[in-house]
Amino acid sequence: VLPHLLGTIYGTIELNRPDGYSNRTTMLYRTETVRVLASGYEDIPIIKSVNYRVVVWALLEMRATGKRFLACGTHWECTTDEDRTKQAELMSRIIGRLQERYGVECISMGDFNCLPQSNAYVRFLELSGMKDCEGIDGCRWSVDHIFHTKGLYPFGFGRESGQAARFASDHQPLYCDFSFRE
Repeated sequence: VLPHLLGTIYGTIELNRPDGYSNRTTMLYRTETVRVLASGYEDIPIIKSVNYRVVVWALLEMRATGKRFLACGTHWECTTDEDRTKQAELMSRIIGRLQERYGVECISMGDFNCLPQSNAYVRFLELSGMKDCEGIDGCRWSVDHIFHTKGLYPFGFGRESGQAARFASDHQPLYCDFSFRE
């Protein structure tokens, strides 16, 4: 349904599992701005879960400059901080492996189900080397985050809180633009 509503302006990186299951981790990208060079997903399972927790990823290339970057989306468990810390460790390894393979910077986003003061959040930043787009003075109650590696400069960060967002989700969608640091 979503691709049909978005038309041709946006494309989707979808989770297409052979078993047909999903946890609704889909990423959107602007087709005029970037092209998809590779994409996939990796499981970050926690046995207690009834959902399939994954990292969906895409290697993207800027059409205007040819610069490439990795984008990763996820939805971590809402059970315990211990479960999410395990997912933080798994996701950090996945991102590290993908960055090594492609030699690019990375943006990671999604519903991490953890607050900035949690062990899972801190552990993910330690292991991945990423920073939160909201910075250290950002929202202390949000479980949704956009992280980036040091070669990217975030600007235009925002949180959608309008009526349409309230009808669409139990979260406030985040958005952020990036430029490459020279």
